[in-house]
Amino acid sequence: GVLLPPDAETQLVSEQTSDFEAYNLYLRGRYFWNQRTKDGLETAANYFQQAIDRDSVYALAYAGLADAYSALGAWRYVPQEEVLPRAEEAADRALELDETLAEAHTARGLILYLQEEYDDAELAYSRAIELNPSYATAHQWYGLLLGVMNRPQEALGEFRRAHELDPLSVQVSTQLGWQLSQLHQFDEALEQYERALEFSPDHPWTQGARASLLRRLGRFEEALPAARRAKELSPNFNSTAVAWVHHWARDYEAALVELGELLENEPDLFDAHWLLSQVYAAQGRYEEAIEEHRTIEQLRASPFNALNLFFIYARSGDTEKARGILSELETLEDEARWEANLGWIGAAHAWLGEYDLAFEWLDRALEVESVSLTEFKVDQWADALRSDPRFDELLRELGLS
Repeated sequence: GVLLPPDAETQLVSEQTSDFEAYNLYLRGRYFWNQRTKDGLETAANYFQQAIDRDSVYALAYAGLADAYSALGAWRYVPQEEVLPRAEEAADRALELDETLAEAHTARGLILYLQEEYDDAELAYSRAIELNPSYATAHQWYGLLLGVMNRPQEALGEFRRAHELDPLSVQVSTQLGWQLSQLHQFDEALEQYERALEFSPDHPWTQGARASLLRRLGRFEEALPAARRAKELSPNFNSTAVAWVHHWARDYEAALVELGELLENEPDLFDAHWLLSQVYAAQGRYEEAIEEHRTIEQLRASPFNALNLFFIYARSGDTEKARGILSELETLEDEARWEANLGWIGAAHAWLGEYDLAFEWLDRALEVESVSLTEFKVDQWADALRSDPRFDELLRELGLS
């Protein structure tokens, strides 16, 4: 046999099955899984199942099946509660068959991530990477988790590693671009999206991410067609993409038309109610904004829903209620989520006329690279800051001026 040095870049793929047709079906499954469309994921699940039907102890096929079901839920093509139990069953079976399979631990990690069991998800991804450091998806999804845990530089490192391992993956390129944009590296982020779209012009997530970045940069004429295309490609995942462009371009009537259509089709769409509340507040329709806020609370309880309510009261001039909400927000204990919102806390102080305090918070947000700052060029929440000369300096530091 040929001996390879331990640091060889060559990745030896274990087919894990003696049935060539089962292996072929598995590869077809991965091809369609990579597309991330609803049809693609359903086709992928079908191929993985066919591979299992041919070889009932094919662990890799079970891991693939778990990934297909998880993605159907993650992309909101199917309610998560319908598909995650099936994903879990398939991932457990893969691990039962082969505890050393990195793909199986990675599949388990994604399920835990979607269930917001972040510490356990981190253990699963770490184990996958230990077993196979060259498995790009493990690095990619670990990066996604680190981003949510507000460890942005570590997340960027994982995405860069995934990109080195699989430079042609549209998923990985998009994920890398997204993280770069969260760290205010906008030019490089756009480059990643453009490159990814060369390979796959109809990738729903890349189109959506590009639309989101163009919107944040205030390039609305480019953002609008990109958002329309993203929504067309994946109406669930990119449902509010067009409405956000209208809102930030301050075309509130167009935003209301778009949101009305969305809520007619899906009355419990959280993102649409959240945005509708903001549109009403921006129009000075405060009672309707508060009514929408009540709906938000019923649909998904989160301490950060209070930020939305703060801005409604602050805009309406009810500073006493606004101040009460801000005091509660400042005592929150969840450090990771808390830091991600530091920029908005700073903006909140500006709405109360406390500019020096606002910029103290914003400086802290800059230090921890708070994601909230990436929206400050166009977001109405930053409007109270615009009259302060320090705001232009902040935008320059963010690469947004």
